[in-house]
Amino acid sequence: MNSARVLFFGLTSTYLVAVLVQFFLAGLVTFGTSDWDLHRGVGFALGIASLVLLFIAILGRLPRRLVLGTLLLVGLNGLQMVLANIDVEELAALHPVNAVAIAALAFALTQRSRTYVTSKMAA
Repeated sequence: MNSARVLFFGLTSTYLVAVLVQFFLAGLVTFGTSDWDLHRGVGFALGIASLVLLFIAILGRLPRRLVLGTLLLVGLNGLQMVLANIDVEELAALHPVNAVAIAALAFALTQRSRTYVTSKMAA
């Protein structure tokens, strides 16, 4: 079995959990029990993680759909950082909407990569 596929599945699963943690951290700030520093830090780490995932997908010669989906994830992470720092409130308000898109894509990548791992294990 291709170890890159297993690694990709494990990292996308971890990435998805971290995205859910991001929603929790935003909730903590929204309800006044924290500040934005931890949310920003985890967000930056997610951006780096998306680049690592792309690197693994390309080097591991994963299927084209996974590579393109991961490339989209990198793009959405970049957009997320822009939206968090833009001065136009109407555009900045798209930050949580983009976060939902990131979560949905991370879930899809996790599910798709899981099928490649489990189908290879059964063979």
